[in-house]
Amino acid sequence: MPFIQYAANGLIDGLREQIERIREQQFSVAWENYVYEKFRNRSSGVQKRRRDLLLALSDQNAWTKISDILTLSPALAVAYKETSRFTLRNDLVALQKMGLIELDRDSAKPRMEIMLAFLPWRREDEPPVEPSDT
Repeated sequence: MPFIQYAANGLIDGLREQIERIREQQFSVAWENYVYEKFRNRSSGVQKRRRDLLLALSDQNAWTKISDILTLSPALAVAYKETSRFTLRNDLVALQKMGLIELDRDSAKPRMEIMLAFLPWRREDEPPVEPSDT
């Protein structure tokens, strides 16, 4: 009996890990859809560049130094290659005004947490079942 409970706990742990991975993937897809929706009626080259900038920052989902942003993807490096040195900062400020990123003096971070308002309430995971001595 203890072995069966041990095996069941292992199965439960594995299922919880899979569910967490699925939730992360769903969240990522939902965020990307949200970003595309925010830029749906903004089809200029500048708006596409800003959308791509936001999506590249989103892949990091952490504070990223502004000096490192252009190394996040080859597409970003190309998009900003022939722009002035102020263009990146202006694009970051525009994204901040849209409420999509947090910006400080030398770093930027996507505000992906705004998506949490759209997610259903989730009960915290229950503790694993402990094997009994019977």
